[in-house]
Amino acid sequence: MAAGLLAPAAMAGPAHAEVAIASFSLTPSTVQAGGNPDVIVDLALAASSGDTPKDATISLPPGLLADTGAVTPCAALEFQAYACPVSSQIGDGSITATVLGQTVSLPTAEYLLAPQGSSLATIGVIVSFFDSPVAAMTAQVGVRSSPGVGLDLSVPSIPDQLQGLRLQVTALRVKLFGAVDQHAVIRNPTSCARADSTVTIESYGAPSTPVSAGSSFTPAGCSSLAFRPRLSGTATPDEQGNGVAFAATIAQGPAEAATEAVSITLPSSIAPRLSAISAACTIADSARCPPVGSATVRTPLLGAPLHADLVLLAHPAAPPTLEARFPPPLAITLQGRPSLGTAGLSVAFSGLPDVPLTAVQVVLSGGPRSLLTATPKLCSEGATLGGDLRAHSGATTQVAPVLTILGSCSSAGDGGGAPGGGGAGGSGGGTSSPAVKPPTAHAWCSGLAGKAPELKIGILAGPGAPGLERVKVRLPHGLVLDRSRLTRGLVVMLDGRPRTRGTELAKKWLSLSVRGHRRAAITLRRPALHVRRPLAVRRRWRAGRLHVTVAITDATGVERILRPAATARPKTRRSR
Repeated sequence: MAAGLLAPAAMAGPAHAEVAIASFSLTPSTVQAGGNPDVIVDLALAASSGDTPKDATISLPPGLLADTGAVTPCAALEFQAYACPVSSQIGDGSITATVLGQTVSLPTAEYLLAPQGSSLATIGVIVSFFDSPVAAMTAQVGVRSSPGVGLDLSVPSIPDQLQGLRLQVTALRVKLFGAVDQHAVIRNPTSCARADSTVTIESYGAPSTPVSAGSSFTPAGCSSLAFRPRLSGTATPDEQGNGVAFAATIAQGPAEAATEAVSITLPSSIAPRLSAISAACTIADSARCPPVGSATVRTPLLGAPLHADLVLLAHPAAPPTLEARFPPPLAITLQGRPSLGTAGLSVAFSGLPDVPLTAVQVVLSGGPRSLLTATPKLCSEGATLGGDLRAHSGATTQVAPVLTILGSCSSAGDGGGAPGGGGAGGSGGGTSSPAVKPPTAHAWCSGLAGKAPELKIGILAGPGAPGLERVKVRLPHGLVLDRSRLTRGLVVMLDGRPRTRGTELAKKWLSLSVRGHRRAAITLRRPALHVRRPLAVRRRWRAGRLHVTVAITDATGVERILRPAATARPKTRRSR
């Protein structure tokens, strides 16, 4: 049958009434909080005098999420040819419709496609008639920020013709798989509050009159969810005594309850600089506000971390706030509210989304615009952070990690005029702390123009720094990995010993668990490594523009992104 058998009409026929929703339900196969259920969506439409739905948007409840990185997307050409592999299928369902007075059921199969535009993911739907595929349409998965951060599934241009005959859709059913190839895809909310979902439909006959309906379920078993977040922090006093750079990182496992609120208390030896805080931007000027730091979030929902500038915004008759607005596809806003207490300066972040954020890092820059100043006590007495964290499940925890001092802090104490700073002026009284160096990464390659390409990457934890936790590698443009042959062309050495497990390839990132080790060596060669356009790649290599992206996470959860240039493979010195 031709692909045009089932298609949207170029011009809708007359309609006497808009579509009416008879029933709508969104039901998970299990209500266990944080579980991995199949999700069934049922939509039934009332008699509507011939009108039929054109566009539909299903808004999933906050916290009901899909990890698209766990599934291999179907290629565009395969989808157009109705030949998507089973490994890309994420659901099935049916469209019930009336044609010539007869009710027909058209089975559907849902496949994951590569995301389009700013969408988090794209779902391809293949519709069949008498076991033959007859049409393909796509649905976009986007992230909304209100009400509550959640996923919206938008299905445009629902067919209203069947081989030239008028088609009136009366029901839709979709089942999204909770797991594909034993990899979890769907995750229930980690909150046990009521989870509300809605559907909104616009019809061909009344496109400007949308109709909506809602459904809800209540997750259970929140007390069984783990909540073991780890807080770490670093302080780097400026050598010129202009302030102090500060970084705090919260890390936790993806299966834990998501963090809803966190309050971080700095030691009394780090205080705010009133001169810098008084220069906060107004909300009207927020788009042109110079950044005072940065924020980074990492989630398994995305293959790469998201970054945003951190700005300081003034408010009438209220303390200023720190804000970071992240770009799509995860368009969320982090807002920190500072306060001064007897224990020191605290910054509270609340309203964090029910999303598995495996790492959240907030960095306040040093230099002349630094918001913080350090006193000599920072080095002479040491310091700890205070952390109060609350999960969406209701669990709470308190942590007090040691604050790591980076570089030399003999110049701490710059006379910034901060209250409670324990003294001001000069660089005397402090003692230098031993330098803690960041991790390093190097890359070597050979054979890029031949039949035996090889790429080696070496990662080393810095002296005095925490050990390695995870390493992620993204190859330069022109080098690709064959997932099916990865085990035959990948060699991993950890502290000089081979490692064969704990390696994943998702969204062009090669991820390795290196917990408890300080050295990692990765070798990639054929048949796993392939070179596209060898001549162009070799020219970029000779020009020093062939860079490997390496994301290194240490044992405290701090992540650093390095981009070493791939140089010629070092020659082994022969012993005489």
